Amino acid sequence: MKFQINHKVVTAACLSCFLLGTSLNANAWGLPDASSLLGGGDSSSIDTSQISESSKTLVDQFKFSMKAINYAQAEALEAFNMVDEAEKARLDAKAIDSGVADGEAGDKLVENTQSRNALILQKSKGQQKLTGAARKHLAKSAAMYAGSSYAGVKILGGLEKWFPEAQSALTSMSKDPMNLGKFKETIEPGIYVMSKLPELSSSWVKTSKVLVDYAAVNGDKIDTSKEQKTISKELGLEG
Repeated sequence: MKFQINHKVVTAACLSCFLLGTSLNANAWGLPDASSLLGGGDSSSIDTSQISESSKTLVDQFKFSMKAINYAQAEALEAFNMVDEAEKARLDAKAIDSGVADGEAGDKLVENTQSRNALILQKSKGQQKLTGAARKHLAKSAAMYAGSSYAGVKILGGLEKWFPEAQSALTSMSKDPMNLGKFKETIEPGIYVMSKLPELSSSWVKTSKVLVDYAAVNGDKIDTSKEQKTISKELGLEG
């Protein structure tokens, strides 16, 4: 189970600062003003509606994968008899399902997910053989992690195709402030996801492998391809 991730975190984060209206003072860092990074151009040939729709689709896919990974984390934490932490993971999954995707609330959910991911890795060290209910929870988590991490990589691939198109559109619309403002608002969630998903996806892939290996220690062989196909079909990511 090998996935390759092409990271564009720095570029995405810089563009996020511009789009999300942070108080970052570019001059203090010796950088040009954000508006000067966007040259003029003819925006008439840019299909901004398609770019905006793609952003919405990618954000929905991201939310689904985040929800799935939190439920996978809940199963792993149940395996380690960390019932309270497992319940927190389920509550976060429900929050994501209710519509939370970005902003401060989104940042908190990402932080929680990453913290639990690190905890699961720590608890998996030594891979002490599990039995009974704990073994079943671990196997279920491994399968869910495999599907969710695979989906994360696939979504990231879509984002990396979309991201240059969004950049190009912003450049072409720089002399059309009214439409530029509307366009920026529609793609802000997509840019947010681009700034978060590379690191998340990388950590999910790592933990997925650890859990699949752990399940094997317990005598369970996880059919990762089945889970990958299931979640990919659910998100329209087949092919």
